[in-house]
Amino acid sequence: MTRRDAAWVIARAVAVSGGGAFFPSWASAAEAEPYRPVFFKAEEYRILDSFTAILIPTDDTPGAREARVAPFVDFVVNAAAEYAPEVQREWRQALGWLKAD
Repeated sequence: MTRRDAAWVIARAVAVSGGGAFFPSWASAAEAEPYRPVFFKAEEYRILDSFTAILIPTDDTPGAREARVAPFVDFVVNAAAEYAPEVQREWRQALGWLKAD
């Protein structure tokens, strides 16, 4: 997937129903309850969260967890079902590779 393809999927995700409810809570840094994944299973979501935290670690600047990267990815991949279902297959496959023992 190219950056252009990813941008197109994200733009469409913003337009789907649920986007209006997701983005304000995603942007809020002080959310009281932990995020509940919509697309990924609990174990897949933990893998995603850990992987993004490795890619963008928290050091003297905020990292992936503070930026809420995993919830954003979960939302976008879930929204891709209507417009780009192959995105969901690719993410499941990639997380399967990360999960492999």
